[in-house]
Formats: sequence, structure tokens, C-alpha cells
Amino acid sequence: MNSSLEAKAASFTAAVSSFVVLNWGSRDQEMEIRKRLGLAIPSSSSSKTS
Repeated sequence: MNSSLEAKAASFTAAVSSFVVLNWGSRDQEMEIRKRLGLAIPSSSSSKTS
């Protein structure tokens, strides 16, 4: 049971890290990630809106 909990924690951490990088990473990182994800979202409509 511990190992499955750890697996969930690990994937949660990975998801949170990528979310944080997407939302609060540097502009260069953000644009690079958006390119890799194939998103055509302009940087102006990014992050800190919430």
C-alpha cells in the first residue's frame, strides 16, 4: 500500500512541477514548453491571471 501511495505522490509531484513551470516558469521556458505541447496560446494570455 505504501508503494502505491508513493507512486501517486510521485506522479502528483510531476504534474505539479510541470504545471508550475507552465505557469510561473521563465518566458523562454514557457514558450518552449508551449511549442512542445503544440499550443498556439500567446504569452500575453499566460499565467498570473488568477
